[in-house]
Amino acid sequence: YTGSSQGLSVITRALGSYVGALLWLHGKHLDEQQMKIILKRATFALAAIYLLGVAAIAGWFSHQWQSIDAAKVSFEQTRLLPFYYHYYTSEARALTSAVSIAAMFAPIGVLAWVWGWSRFTAAALAVFLALIIETSRLFFATTHADPTNLLIAAFAAWATASLVARLFSSTAAAPATNDVITDQTGPPITAIATASPSLISRKHITLLLATGFSAYWLANFPVQPLWLATVFVACAVAAWLKPIFIVALIPAALPVFDLAPWSGRYFLDEFDILLLVTLVVGYARSSPAPSSAISSRLLNLTLGLLLVSFAISTARALIPLPALDANSFTSYFSSFNALRIGKGLVWAILFIGLYRRLAARTPAAFQWLAWGTTLGLAATVIITVREKALFGGLLNFASDYRATGPFSAIHIGGAFIEGYLAAAVPFLIFLTVRTQSWFQRIAGSALLLATTYALMVTVSRNGFAAYAVACIVAMLATFIGGGSKIRRAGVIAVLAGTTLAVAVPIFKG
Repeated sequence: YTGSSQGLSVITRALGSYVGALLWLHGKHLDEQQMKIILKRATFALAAIYLLGVAAIAGWFSHQWQSIDAAKVSFEQTRLLPFYYHYYTSEARALTSAVSIAAMFAPIGVLAWVWGWSRFTAAALAVFLALIIETSRLFFATTHADPTNLLIAAFAAWATASLVARLFSSTAAAPATNDVITDQTGPPITAIATASPSLISRKHITLLLATGFSAYWLANFPVQPLWLATVFVACAVAAWLKPIFIVALIPAALPVFDLAPWSGRYFLDEFDILLLVTLVVGYARSSPAPSSAISSRLLNLTLGLLLVSFAISTARALIPLPALDANSFTSYFSSFNALRIGKGLVWAILFIGLYRRLAARTPAAFQWLAWGTTLGLAATVIITVREKALFGGLLNFASDYRATGPFSAIHIGGAFIEGYLAAAVPFLIFLTVRTQSWFQRIAGSALLLATTYALMVTVSRNGFAAYAVACIVAMLATFIGGGSKIRRAGVIAVLAGTTLAVAVPIFKG
């Protein structure tokens, strides 16, 4: 009667079930000293994340701060009687408020247990932090301070420190066993008793942080958040069951998973969250690649220099750090636009690292990458051809209209569509030339012709040149590879001839 229905609960309940099952399976193997060592090493990083999270929940980054005079007026109107605001609201909101405040300050109890502080110290530290948070609420026009939160924070920290200490005191005598949990779809997963505690805990902490951030992002997304949540959960499950899916999923979604025209979000969009979810799961479900599987030092040096270049460029744009305001993440003229540009390289490097891990143990990893890229290419071509039919006419090559495809960022210019087509077409040529299936050759040839048409109707001379170079290099590379040279030469000749047959008339037009 007093509850509320939320689609986000599907994610949070599934996450809670997973964490509960994980703790139940591995709880008896936890060692107090190992846990303390792990958490001590990660204290500063976790504390920084925790304090930022508390500040964000308190509204430090989303509310407009008022003057001291306005804060004084707000304080005079504050009711100091404990649980006053809990009484004059619904049962659901009162319970939600109490539980959320308790959960917010419970980590302080864990911190006290890790460093050996007394429960009184934990309670005092929680009261101090809660006092800062509640005082800050006086400076917000739409919120009010609640002194009761100091009492709840103190009790939460004290109770958590007591419960954690009692948990380990009751499990300290339990014998450790070397259990192995067998995953039918992947390599064996050794239980915490035999695996590296720091590695396991780091994976789970990363998974939890990524899930929590994704859920927070979805809760504030303006366009179909429930459908997006379903997509993210499905991709995460697929990546967990078979991590090699990620190698095809990401390039397939790259050109078409773009909701910016409807949402207005382009600094941190849905494709970023898809990358976050799938890459975190992929790294958690794979082991580092052997040193022999790492590519040449020259490539690593090139990527390293590129990272340094991006880091310097980003620092030049951000220093001195500008003040945050309503336009910080809504305009391309913001200095923070450098972060939007730089994140692409960061995602690419992370994807390369995961690809190396998976390719070291999956011989067909490049096939997955090629198929994923080809699927994204096919979707891009379909959208582009439809756009040309609607706005310029399929055979009207004298029109001034230039196709833009599914790339929303092209509204500020740039070579997004022609750059993508030139980068993706070698994968299509690879699959078409290497296959033994005549049906796949015919379908690949048809898609190559349609891709050529889509590229030509962008009316980009630089795109024409890049596409020609990409096609020539891809055809030569596939010809040089092992196998029947005569058959491949015939297929390549047909592809080259039909590609020119499409390109030349449009170019002359």
